[in-house]
Order: sequence, then C-alpha cells, then structure tokens
Amino acid sequence: MKQNTERLVYTVEQVLDSGAFSSRNKFYAAIARGELRTFRDGKRRMTTAGALQEYIAERERETVEGNSAGSVPTPMSDESRERLSALNASRKHAARPRTT
Repeated sequence: MKQNTERLVYTVEQVLDSGAFSSRNKFYAAIARGELRTFRDGKRRMTTAGALQEYIAERERETVEGNSAGSVPTPMSDESRERLSALNASRKHAARPRTT
C-alpha cells in the first residue's frame, strides 16, 4: 500500500522553509491581518496545507488584478520630484565631511 506523503499541517519553520514567506515577520503579519488561518497545538503554531494554498491563491489573484490595465502606476508629479531632489541634495550636503 502506497502512503500519501503530502503534508496536512505545517509548523512555522516548515512554512518558512517552503518559501511561502520571505521572512518570519511577514508570516506573522499575514496571520495578524487575518490572511492566513492558523491554530495552536500546545505551544506550536501550525497551519494547514489548505490554508497555505488559499493564502497563495489569494496573493496570485491580487497580483493578476493589480497588473490589469486599470492600475498603471501614475508618474511622479513635478512637486514630488522637486521635493525628492531637494531631499537628496540635503542628504549629499550632510554627508560631506566638514573642513575647518
């Protein structure tokens, strides 16, 4: 009899090792926002394979919807460009060593 080797539940470390999240902070932030369902087993936080698949599918949907023709990034305004330029100039000036 062949056993099914697909996992049903994952620990935090296993989820992070899978590459589903780039950092532990992002994992816990997704939980806090209610985007990823988890449960506790004693002291361990765990999530199901189904919850992970739903989370990933939702991120894929957001990416596809975000790349639609209606959501093209707007160019920077002249005012914003000037403020950014002034900020960069002040940083360059502050970084120069003082000569006395």
